[in-house]
Amino acid sequence: MRLPQHTLQYFSVRTVHFLTIGIALALLCGVSVSAAAATQQLTCAPTSLLFGDVVVGQTGALLVTVTNNGETSVTVSSVTASSEFTTSNLGLPLVLPPGQSFEVSVMFTPAATVWKGGSVVFTSNASNPSLHLGLGGTGVKIEGLTASPASVSVGQVAIG
Repeated sequence: MRLPQHTLQYFSVRTVHFLTIGIALALLCGVSVSAAAATQQLTCAPTSLLFGDVVVGQTGALLVTVTNNGETSVTVSSVTASSEFTTSNLGLPLVLPPGQSFEVSVMFTPAATVWKGGSVVFTSNASNPSLHLGLGGTGVKIEGLTASPASVSVGQVAIG
């Protein structure tokens, strides 16, 4: 049995959309598309940060906790943020003993009214040497308020 051409096009377009969405979510959430170890030595919680709407030129900040789940110390040698995202200053290199955590403030300062995606990458000597934290936020513009009409006459008002 042969399916009509429009039916084949319908399913192929849907398959491409599902694959595209799946890959985008995997990248945003910091999930590796390749096979990964069952347990990562260095992890972050949450696994992604969504800033929502932030006024252009202003800064939104969120916290992430990085934890060493291994049995040996980890040395975090660099923290790199992309695009319009920055992180709080850390004294690097940072030695993280087993079972210990540290918090990092991640900031988003949009320069334009557009959605931005990015990441923070923690580079270390852990069993997973590059830990990716997915980021996203939207720059928005606040419109100025104006009164219309500019003035209103209420006549004479008695006080009291």
